[in-house]
Amino acid sequence: MPVAFRSLRRGLLTALLSASTALLFSCGGGGGGGGGGGGNNDAFSLSSSSITFNASQGDPAPAAQVVNVVVNRGTVFLDTSQTGTSFGHAFVITGQTTGQITITPGVTFSAGTFTGTITVNGCSNAFGPCNHVAGSPKTINVTYNITGLSTNPALLDFSATTGTNPSSKTSTLSIVSGATAWTSSISYSPSVTNWLSLNPANGALNPGTPSQIVTFSVDTAGLPAGVYNATATFQGAGSLTSSVAVTLSVGDPSVNFVAPYVVGSGVGGDVIIRGRGFNALNSGALSVQFNATPVTASIVSDTEIHATYPALAANTYSISVSDGGAPMATRPALKLLVIDPPGFVAGIPRAFAAPGSPSNLIYDAERRAVLLIDRAMNRIERYAFDGVAAWPATQATIGPGGGNPSIALSPDGTELLKTGANGTLLYRLDPATLGSLAPATVDATPVLGTGSLNMLAFANDGSAVGNSTASNGIYLYRYDMLTKTFVGLSSQFNMLNRMIFASADGDTLVLKSVDSPSQPVFTYDASGGTLTQKGAFTKDFNPAAVSRDGSRIILVKEFFPPSATGTVYDASFNELGALPTGTNGGFVFSPDSNFVYAYYPASGQLRKFDLTSSSGGIFTEVGGGVPIATPGRAVNEITISPDGGTIFAASSAEIVIFAAP
Repeated sequence: MPVAFRSLRRGLLTALLSASTALLFSCGGGGGGGGGGGGNNDAFSLSSSSITFNASQGDPAPAAQVVNVVVNRGTVFLDTSQTGTSFGHAFVITGQTTGQITITPGVTFSAGTFTGTITVNGCSNAFGPCNHVAGSPKTINVTYNITGLSTNPALLDFSATTGTNPSSKTSTLSIVSGATAWTSSISYSPSVTNWLSLNPANGALNPGTPSQIVTFSVDTAGLPAGVYNATATFQGAGSLTSSVAVTLSVGDPSVNFVAPYVVGSGVGGDVIIRGRGFNALNSGALSVQFNATPVTASIVSDTEIHATYPALAANTYSISVSDGGAPMATRPALKLLVIDPPGFVAGIPRAFAAPGSPSNLIYDAERRAVLLIDRAMNRIERYAFDGVAAWPATQATIGPGGGNPSIALSPDGTELLKTGANGTLLYRLDPATLGSLAPATVDATPVLGTGSLNMLAFANDGSAVGNSTASNGIYLYRYDMLTKTFVGLSSQFNMLNRMIFASADGDTLVLKSVDSPSQPVFTYDASGGTLTQKGAFTKDFNPAAVSRDGSRIILVKEFFPPSATGTVYDASFNELGALPTGTNGGFVFSPDSNFVYAYYPASGQLRKFDLTSSSGGIFTEVGGGVPIATPGRAVNEITISPDGGTIFAASSAEIVIFAAP
């Protein structure tokens, strides 16, 4: 059960306990079902178990509504959490035994019927998993009806090779209550026009025909390689309107990326090859080679091939893809780098003034260098092994500071991206020198509007997914490093405050919320370019981790040790088990996903757990833990070498490098 604010309210808790034997205490978190009101034996009760809001598209949002909470007997600590993203809620204490949950509906931009729940947990304990009092948990069901036009999906992404047309796609236009005739229009950016058509282009919706499927077709004739954007707008009566953002990417057949591009020597494994035009190959005659070594491979889609390679010696391997004829064209940067285990151990003091908490810790295995960003100082730090024993340090301060500037290394290791927290410029850096590439920046303003770029992570097709405070309503974007273009991914406001974690193969990105109340976790699938809501919820800045192939994910269910609990999920976010409480200092998976390493701040130890063995839902610990910091000092970031043999742990004071236990 998440408890993101308990530790922050500890002083308030003590004061209230000294004044009253019955307590209402809002701290976020919780989950589960249950009723509203309450029976005669319930320790607390709610004034309502159901709230409904009604509005029309484009109108002001309805007024907030209040659910009153009353403690009937005993001492009760209250947690609240919510599902659904069309509203928010806040809990306040109004008396010694009373409180209020204020539920506030969101803007009326998108039509539809939006539902969610607020779960209220009454606990007899202030910290740790909730010991439910009688009648706990209780649930408030929230419904938000917005009359108007809606489209689903609201984003369509087409990809084609030069001279070919991609398959058509559809979006469903619907009316929520009422009736209206509708027309459509298309606007283009850049100014190349008439490559998109809609069928039908107009119509009528009413209670008998509340929805209509619209087919989107693309004609690439005469279009050179590039990225093209269009917006299809559907206009009904008055303020009823909805739109679909369309992106078309046109390019020549080529092999562009392999992920991960750095792997360990002496052991086989799997990689994902990304490019364009693979469907034109004869799958029965597919030939993929790393240098002269044939590998087992299969075509997954026009842009994706999966390959399994045998044990390889340390070397740089070219990649060849064909079906018996001439190999497909490849990007000059494309390579598979096979390396021997690094084998170094070091304690590296942070080399620059006033070091703060490190973020985005990266081990650049190609160059044997460690990179991080000190957000408080807006400073990128790089520590590179000199081949003997030293780690010379370099730094770069790029762009404006403030907020959450972030860095991410591209899936081919050729460029380092940095966001500027107070602007929409994306900075392009050479990861070997921290100097600027050409062009040094890419401006997101034409697509996102004014605002700030925030967190980001790379997918395996060369796309960086990031969130922004964009003025035009796009809160999650995708940036293509090959075309240097931006595309909107989501206009859902809660995408703004999310930490983004990528699997080592770049196929799965996990987006966890830092907002309170709890918000659902989303994943981004690089293969399909799709966002999917999952059944887990977060609202904190605790680290998370994704295994190399995306088959395992770990999130923290409690905010602060000693109650912090690392929960392990499978790719579908089914809970597999948990780690012992007390961890929120970072996680990393072994390359085979069978083990997870977790940092425990109270003991200053990194502990190893076997994900194939558990007892009572708790995974089995392997060994006794490795001390990596003075107990109580925060290790903020952990990462691991491609072979899984070396771990890197960074704090505000140093970077510790040691053999994985």
